[in-house]
Amino acid sequence: MSSSVNENASVYYTGKYWNDYPECLSIINTRLFGEDIDWKQYLINNNLINFKNALILNCGNGWVERELYDAGIILKVTAVEYNTDLVKECNKMKGMRDITYVQHDINTVKFDENTFDLVINFAACHHIRYIERVCINIRKWLTEDGYFIHNDYIGPQRNQYSKHQWKQMNEVNNMLNSSIKKSLGYPDVIQMMIDDPTEAINSNRIIPTVYDLFNIDYHRKSGGAVAYEILTHNPKLFNAHLAIREKIVKKIMVKDLEYMKETGESFFHFIIARNNKEVSEEIINNNLKLMNIREEIASRTFGHYCYNCLEKTELIYCNNDNSYGKSFFVHGFSNIEKNGRWSIGDTSVIRFKYEDTGNNKLLVNINSMSNSSQKISVEINEMKTIDISVKSEQILELPLIQNKDYPNEAVIIFNYYDVKTPKELGLNNDRRELALFFKWIKLV
Repeated sequence: MSSSVNENASVYYTGKYWNDYPECLSIINTRLFGEDIDWKQYLINNNLINFKNALILNCGNGWVERELYDAGIILKVTAVEYNTDLVKECNKMKGMRDITYVQHDINTVKFDENTFDLVINFAACHHIRYIERVCINIRKWLTEDGYFIHNDYIGPQRNQYSKHQWKQMNEVNNMLNSSIKKSLGYPDVIQMMIDDPTEAINSNRIIPTVYDLFNIDYHRKSGGAVAYEILTHNPKLFNAHLAIREKIVKKIMVKDLEYMKETGESFFHFIIARNNKEVSEEIINNNLKLMNIREEIASRTFGHYCYNCLEKTELIYCNNDNSYGKSFFVHGFSNIEKNGRWSIGDTSVIRFKYEDTGNNKLLVNINSMSNSSQKISVEINEMKTIDISVKSEQILELPLIQNKDYPNEAVIIFNYYDVKTPKELGLNNDRRELALFFKWIKLV
């Protein structure tokens, strides 16, 4: 499975998102532009029109370029989309518009230098794995002083919300009546990798990369750190009586604004950038170096990253199905069970960020199956490997040796050599390939 592209287009354009509520969209627009106008009207009002040759990133079903074209904002368009079914739909819907569709992975597509005077990122860059390299390429593809416009999700990677964000979402959601309250479930990153491995893959790198490589003419936040998860895919609220829905949505958006003012955190941003910035080779090389290190590690850990921070002395129980702590267990784990969760397959990966205070250790409560001795090796930050045999429940103590290439990140890989199914051991009819049972982890 590639985490650079998504082969399955069926996950897109389904359900209702926060900006599908007209009353919410009105608030979003006002936050971005000071009045209730959409982003296209804002461009028109500011004479950002008649672009001669525009590039649309990850265009999906093509509605963005069709609307921009019809509004006179762009006169000629090249749009890139990987999924062949979506490209067919785009070509069917374009009519007589001057739009050319390129079926290609945006991570590797090539264009001539100085080709475009405008590049549009509408909910596209958060699907780009090699975001730094693509933005460096965009600098080349753009004409001098060309525009790079963003309207995108720039929140946590793969929607792996921080502890504080998750707490605030739940507090606001719990204020709602049960008839419209959403059943919040912390996003399962393993399931997200199955559904769409590109979703928010490096969303947290969009703003720093754009700021490094382009001049910023305009930047506003629309929020969403509280409201987005509560409103999105919430049919009970969306289908409620209009007067009730409008009142509740406005109430949620007030809490969302309070949180944004308190923390500065926003999941969505609108940015107008220009390609007229003097950028040193050092800045470009630093961005590429960061990207290469990050993606090399991600490739070794089955496409995963360090999503959240594990605090010192914090005990994370593996049987909590609705916690940010789920984001630490990124690969090779079964569904959560009553007392914890099993490893599944021959490799498991735990990843997290932490503050190095010297001599940090990770304590891991593990057990093997009955009548089974499990030989394992544990690789820690590519700096140390520990070989052990697990016959019964024990607390494994892993020294967190810092790797200078990715400081304050823990990358712990468990490799199993005696994986068996409970059926093979005569325990029951479970045919899963299991090795260790994890109860909890703790940073000390």
